[in-house]
Amino acid sequence: MSYQKNIINSNGREWNFYTISKGHASIDVVPDAGFGITSFKWKGRELMLQWDLDTFLGDTQQIEFITNNITDTFRKGFGPAIGPWFNAKEPNSKIWQHGVCRYAEWKTLEIGNNFIKGRLDGKKDRLLGKTLNEICGFDFAVEISYTLLEEGLEYRIKNLSEGNKGTFGIHWYWNSYINSKIHLKTDTNQLPKDLTEKRYKINKGEVIADLNTLNGDIFKSVSSGLDDLKGQLIHADGSRVNFYYDDSFTNTVLWSPKTGCCFEPVSGMPHQIGKFTEGTIRMFPV
Repeated sequence: MSYQKNIINSNGREWNFYTISKGHASIDVVPDAGFGITSFKWKGRELMLQWDLDTFLGDTQQIEFITNNITDTFRKGFGPAIGPWFNAKEPNSKIWQHGVCRYAEWKTLEIGNNFIKGRLDGKKDRLLGKTLNEICGFDFAVEISYTLLEEGLEYRIKNLSEGNKGTFGIHWYWNSYINSKIHLKTDTNQLPKDLTEKRYKINKGEVIADLNTLNGDIFKSVSSGLDDLKGQLIHADGSRVNFYYDDSFTNTVLWSPKTGCCFEPVSGMPHQIGKFTEGTIRMFPV
């Protein structure tokens, strides 16, 4: 078990990030940029799609836009999806406000041999002179921790905001390959109305989705408790990532652009300001 502080040089400034390792797993986390996770390796294999760091970290123009163009519509556009959600991967996309607070620097940190925990306080933390409370439109505070377990990675989030406001989850791009699939437990009564057998194979309340045709659909998750396997990212060589998460994450977003894929447990419908207290997502590679 170990951790190491590192420095990234990007966009004309230095960014701190931490590498945390335990057993077969290691992660890279950038507290300076929304407490974002940029790498998750298992037995030396990179599980996450690698980004150009300048795109991931954002530039001054993007941060200025977020800080200076605050409207109710804009706030609903990001949920606010606070936490390590990052830029849209599609070229020329305008939805990079996903997780506006990914541009904030998480200054309150606790780091151990197998975990890192961070907290934002909207009364104190700010972007270009505006407090996060001003940007979010309510008193905002959130705590996120990443913990490496023997089986993989645990992500835990606590919402300490006014009235438990906010929509929370993960928005991570995972590596995918030819013939990769997502297997998701779900309630068939909640599936989109335009489903066809060409796009999905439905069997006993489960969905296997072909990542080459999947395009941003939202599903209701129905299995209960962290002991239940809720979904899998399955590769042709037999390797996979198993996803476990509790019922505070009521929805799962599946998304497959031309590169990578998303398996995204979230606490409510995206692009809405919901309510959330706390929850845990565990990702165990095999």
